[in-house]
Amino acid sequence: MQAFSFHAIVYEMQLPKFFPKEFLSVLPPCEREELVRLPEHKRTGVLCARLLLRMLLLERAHLSEKELLFLRDRYAKPYLPARPDLCFNLSHTDNAAAAALFSKPVGVDVQSIRPISDALLARFFSEEEQKYCSSRDARQRIAVWTKKEAYSKMIGRGLSLPFPTFSTLSPEISDKITTFARENYFLSVCTKAPASVLAEQKDAQMLARCFSPENLPKKD
Repeated sequence: MQAFSFHAIVYEMQLPKFFPKEFLSVLPPCEREELVRLPEHKRTGVLCARLLLRMLLLERAHLSEKELLFLRDRYAKPYLPARPDLCFNLSHTDNAAAAALFSKPVGVDVQSIRPISDALLARFFSEEEQKYCSSRDARQRIAVWTKKEAYSKMIGRGLSLPFPTFSTLSPEISDKITTFARENYFLSVCTKAPASVLAEQKDAQMLARCFSPENLPKKD
């Protein structure tokens, strides 16, 4: 039985200072084209999140390289035709990226630590969350933000779900969320049912070892 049948597994990493263009060849042409159309400041995060997902699927789901072909459903949500039973999610911010894998719907969000103004609290947080955050610092406010995004991504709504309409402090939501505090970012994972979360920190050297030609699973 694969580990993610019982646990949600997350790979996370701090972003390298420079765009790791040597990894572009890992992506299929269609994804490389998507990447180059992005603003430059987003490319490193998107690339690293997609590489972490591939690494996760190779190492934990034991997929072959040829099975790492992603399509999008009518809601533009990516899925794996080879393994439609797998649930995964990606996130990136200006200094970190993450990918999550589980046997049930999962949402992940990573955010760098930065100020969240009272005006943003009033716009996006529920009344309960606003009251909680009113006396909290930037780290604690960002932690709540990651929880809200992870939950909305888990239920498949993303930013289309009005954020003030739900509170991540309510037990029916908070019991499904696990949050990790890092030195310069926060990471939250939300699963459809309460589950333990295994988080592993990676770096560019680990990606290089994973995607070196001699280490990739052979194509049939």
